[in-house]
Amino acid sequence: MLNKAFLAALLILPLLLPARAERWGFVDTTGAIKVKPRFDRVEDFSEGRAIVNLGDYTGWVNGLDSAHVSTLITRHRSFHEGLAAVQLDTIWVYADTAGKSVLGPWKDLLEDFHEGRAIAWVNGKAGFVDGTGKLIIPAQYGTAGDFSEGLARVDTVTARNQWGRPKGAANGYIDAVGRFAIAPVFTWAGNFACGRAWIRQADTFCYVDRSGRIIPGLVSEENRDFHEGLVALCRRGAWGYADTLGRIVAALSRDKALDYSEGRAAVFSQGAWSYLDRTGATVLRVPYAQAGSFHDGRALVMQGGSYGYINRAGELVIPFQYLDARDFREGRAAVCVP
Repeated sequence: MLNKAFLAALLILPLLLPARAERWGFVDTTGAIKVKPRFDRVEDFSEGRAIVNLGDYTGWVNGLDSAHVSTLITRHRSFHEGLAAVQLDTIWVYADTAGKSVLGPWKDLLEDFHEGRAIAWVNGKAGFVDGTGKLIIPAQYGTAGDFSEGLARVDTVTARNQWGRPKGAANGYIDAVGRFAIAPVFTWAGNFACGRAWIRQADTFCYVDRSGRIIPGLVSEENRDFHEGLVALCRRGAWGYADTLGRIVAALSRDKALDYSEGRAAVFSQGAWSYLDRTGATVLRVPYAQAGSFHDGRALVMQGGSYGYINRAGELVIPFQYLDARDFREGRAAVCVP
């Protein structure tokens, strides 16, 4: 067990360091600063907390700019289902949103909770722990994916190629108690979303349903997850969209295609960005060098090397003023200012 003094140091030191040039902070959807830019690195908000780093300090900040950090933290993952995996030197624990260590310690890497399960590594093998910290699915897999829609991807071999992927057919899907729901017969595979998961066959990506059946028409050169019932497909370098039954809803004719979000998808074609609705119809054109997906009613755009945000009508509601910026999450967006 960790001693009480060591645990007390976890995530409770207030951040009182001065702001420096080119720092990250957070704004709300009006552009008002909610977390003062003073951090070297930040991650997106998740469950009301964002992971931050400044020098030797690592921890989290809430939406009201109250930071809780420590020099004892080596690595801090985002909050999921009320817990975050935290590395303290050579050991890992799970901390709650108050900064209290509630599960652990473990020697090996811990990952985020999804659907009451989290990947835990033991001697180089992946298993799953539950919300009490009990290893309920033994650490026996070469790699594993998070639980999504009741299933998790796992592979059953340890031989790897130069990219760390398993050699041979090894990937399948297990249920919440570790039983195979889809046999490990795929060379590579992704997580389930909208009842579909991509799998690799030779040099092509296909999609399967929860029974493992390959869906006709869902074939792509790139692997993308489904979002809002639609997926971006690429064939011969051209992008379009299809539904879960493999029906094309937007012709594969674009140079770039982002995932659907809030009922719209950003596409790049003939040198310009535009947005499609769920029927594939163009509903908005924007005159910017880059355009992103809508989140919290805002989409990130870039012009002349600076970033700002538009609303769903295409109006620039947060001016071009940031060196770098990210999508909104939970009403906050990470921005970098000089």
